[in-house]
Amino acid sequence: MGFPNPLIGNQVKHLLIILFLLLLSSPVIGNNHKGETLYLWETSSGGVVWKGFGYNETHLKYIGGIKNGKPNGLGVLFYTKGVKYIGEWKNGEFNEGTMTKPDGSFYVGEFENLILENGTFYDKNGNINFKKVNGKIKFEDEELQKVIDEANWEFVSIGTGTGDKLYYDKYRVIKNGKFLNFWELQDYIKPIGGYLSSIRYIELDCSFFKYKTLKLQGYKNSMGGGMEDFNITPSDEWNYPPPNSMIKIMYKKICEEHQ
Repeated sequence: MGFPNPLIGNQVKHLLIILFLLLLSSPVIGNNHKGETLYLWETSSGGVVWKGFGYNETHLKYIGGIKNGKPNGLGVLFYTKGVKYIGEWKNGEFNEGTMTKPDGSFYVGEFENLILENGTFYDKNGNINFKKVNGKIKFEDEELQKVIDEANWEFVSIGTGTGDKLYYDKYRVIKNGKFLNFWELQDYIKPIGGYLSSIRYIELDCSFFKYKTLKLQGYKNSMGGGMEDFNITPSDEWNYPPPNSMIKIMYKKICEEHQ
C-alpha cells in the first residue's frame, strides 16, 4: 500500500519557491534583488564559516538571500557531488525545501539542524518512495544519506583493539549555557547486538568533563545507514569518559574547539 499524495498546498508552496529562485538569476530583475553567492569554508579550528569566494569543486556553494553574512530567506545550496537543496533558510541553516540528487530523485519537506526530519521521498519520475515523520524513518536511498553524512560527520578516533570508529557532527555543536550539545556516531567493525552503528545525542560539561546521553539510536548498517531500528531516551545520569578512551579523546577535542 502506497502513501497518500502530499497536500496540494505544500506542492504549490515549493513550486513558488523554485519560481522565485529562478527569478533571482533572471536579467530582467534588478541587481538589488539578485541572489548573492557564498561558499562554505572549514576553519583551522574545525568550525565552518561562510565567505564570498571559493571553488565549486571543493566548497559547498550557496546562492540566495543573505543576512549578517549567512544564508537567510530563500536560496539554493550546491553540494560538490551534484546534490542540490532549494528552499528556505534561517541564520545559515536550511529548514524547509527540496533536496535533489543528480539522478532526479528528490525529497520535499522539513529539516532540523541540517537533518531530514519530516517529508516525502520521490523517485525521478515523481513516484513516492516513502515518508519520514519526526525523524523516525532513515533513508532507504543510502547514496543521498551518504552524501549528507560525508559533509557532516568528522572522524576523530579508532578504538584500540576493536577498530571501531568514532565521529561527531561538526556542524551541529550547540552551546547551551555551560554545556555543549552534539551528535556522535560510532561505527562498529563487527555487529553489536545486531547493529553496525549507533548515533547518540550528547550533553557535555567541559568544566567537570562529564557527559550524559540524551538520545540513543541504533542502525543495522554502517554510518547510520538503512532504517532506524530503535530510538530510546536513556536514564538521566552523568557519566565520565574512561581514561585514554576514544570517547575522551573526542570530547577533549570538542571542548577545545567549541567551548
